[in-house]
Amino acid sequence: AEAVGARAHGPVTQGDFLKRVGIDTRAAALMQKATPEVATDISVALKRLTDTGRSGMGSMFKVLGISEPRLTGLAGLSDLEKAGGN
Repeated sequence: AEAVGARAHGPVTQGDFLKRVGIDTRAAALMQKATPEVATDISVALKRLTDTGRSGMGSMFKVLGISEPRLTGLAGLSDLEKAGGN
């Protein structure tokens, strides 16, 4: 992509990307309004999507963004987010 003039952002792990774009906040909001059974399902799904262990997909997959060259950052993929620990 960069060879033809685009800008690459990332890659970052799926878990890091999802956390940077607010999956924890969204899951918490959904769980507050859910029945206990559904809240448990949301919690289990969150863990599966973001965990890095054997049963988690958080480090199994990576996210890469491609943009036009003047765009310096993409949500969840910005170097500033990495430095800030978001």
